Amino acid sequence: MPTAKGEKTKFLPVKPVDPNIPMGQQNDNFSVINDYTGLEIYCATTNHQTKKSRSFFTSMDPSVSVVTRVETETLYFTNLEENICGFIQVLYSKVMGGIYKGFQLNFKMFNAIEVEGAEKTNIWESVKIDNVKEFEKFKLVSKMVNFQILPYENEENSEIIAQLLINVDLPSGSTTTNLRADFKVDLYQGYKLYPDGTSYFLDKSVRKNENTDGITSKRLLRHVFVPRGQGFGTISYIDKKTKKSYDFDFAGVPVCYLDALQGLVPNKAASRWNFMTFQGPSYSVLCLEYTTTASYNHQKVTMWSISKDKKIVSIGSQLNNDSIIKFNSTIKDPENGWSFPQSIEFNFSDMPLYRWSEDKLHLVNRYDILGELPQIVKNIASEIEGVRPYLYQYCQRSSFQGEEGVSIVECTFISE
Repeated sequence: MPTAKGEKTKFLPVKPVDPNIPMGQQNDNFSVINDYTGLEIYCATTNHQTKKSRSFFTSMDPSVSVVTRVETETLYFTNLEENICGFIQVLYSKVMGGIYKGFQLNFKMFNAIEVEGAEKTNIWESVKIDNVKEFEKFKLVSKMVNFQILPYENEENSEIIAQLLINVDLPSGSTTTNLRADFKVDLYQGYKLYPDGTSYFLDKSVRKNENTDGITSKRLLRHVFVPRGQGFGTISYIDKKTKKSYDFDFAGVPVCYLDALQGLVPNKAASRWNFMTFQGPSYSVLCLEYTTTASYNHQKVTMWSISKDKKIVSIGSQLNNDSIIKFNSTIKDPENGWSFPQSIEFNFSDMPLYRWSEDKLHLVNRYDILGELPQIVKNIASEIEGVRPYLYQYCQRSSFQGEEGVSIVECTFISE
């Protein structure tokens, strides 16, 4: 549909990618990452760091342009045989010009299915990372966490683009003691949409029908995706309540990896988020969708990919398409008023290959986001009218293209 003459916008999303067009014919809309250098940590590069810090009162002045940076590196792992899933996430934040900044470790492990009589795994840790020794574009090193992205130099296996090393040593957390995780991950092809995986939120409106290439802003959302990898390692801990020790081995389990950067305070970046990953013996499906806030006209950006046998076979992205992700049935949360899904479907195109649905979502976590924020940030966010951030996380046995695997779905509600 042609754009109305003179129509303006303050939001420049990533470029659309039609999944029905072969990948080789859309090189102007995305780039495939085949080298570890494409996975650098954005906030750790000197050209992206904010040099000036502002006072609390300056940061609260709405007339002042304040840079916020929240970047996460997240590894989702799925043990298809043991039905043990979870994620390891490191987070860097510099909120509202520097009134709060620091590093955080988020760790979650849960069951894809619950078996009557069997022990339930449900571990959640969210702790500040102190005494960071190194923060560079391919590493974060502290006494608690060692996170490194390394080149893969074995020419005999050209499918691996990088290796990810994660070591966690948490002596005491909220639900565990002596939590240790040691992972080595082989990462396969990744991708980012143009321009540079980034959508921009502008200070001034531009005309939709003019060439907006090269227009940028410090207010942005950026995503880099690796839909498939293979993880090797161990996780061990002692349950604080029962004092029982647990040990888990992961030998070649499928994983996916995401680098996400948010250059706005959370209530300004998006009002909704939807995420899913399916991992099977050969197939991987990855989808991320967000809806901007009312000030940016509730525009919806959906990005997805399908991989098979370690290679990406399809990439897609669309703007303002309400038919891609549907909640087929919902239930209202009496505490916050959000209607969260019980069944969901993803329609990536008109072709049957690009459809996935789950009628029996298994809720593993209902997460009050405000409850985990640093107190000073929590106090500010709680005063913003209409902001009620909650995340609903699901994990279950699922199938895609006749292949059985495990899916993880996350639905986040922030504001109307």
